[in-house]
Amino acid sequence: MNEVPKITIIPPAIPVTTMGAGALLHSIWPIQIVGSTIPVWSGSIIAVLSFIPAILAVSSLRNAGTTADVRRKASKLVTQGIFRYSRNPMYLSMMMLCLAIALMANSLIMLLFVVPTGSTLCLAVIRKEEFLLQSEFGDEYAAYCRSTGRWI
Repeated sequence: MNEVPKITIIPPAIPVTTMGAGALLHSIWPIQIVGSTIPVWSGSIIAVLSFIPAILAVSSLRNAGTTADVRRKASKLVTQGIFRYSRNPMYLSMMMLCLAIALMANSLIMLLFVVPTGSTLCLAVIRKEEFLLQSEFGDEYAAYCRSTGRWI
């Protein structure tokens, strides 16, 4: 049997680290996205909206009686609620918040850090989590993957 990869990192540590690095670079080279308050207002709206997928995901996981902690084994494959639309609504929520923070800071450098943040989440956490779920739930998980996008 293949060795199962362990997810040792707490996923929010990735966006906190990358966006922190973006903020540090922005403090050195403050390049604005645009010279108006449009990014700030749009970022504020996205920030509020970013909590919705996470709240719905945690609620769906709790209702199913399984964990939201990727470092623990899932007891059930949850495909209901927000998981009908996204296999990773909590990571989507994190990405939306990263985008919102970059916009609210009106920082081009922080905005450029959003894509590497998502890529790092995907490589360091999501792919390992998908492997674990495939190992645990087999064909049921494969069918779910075919019908539901990774992000949206």
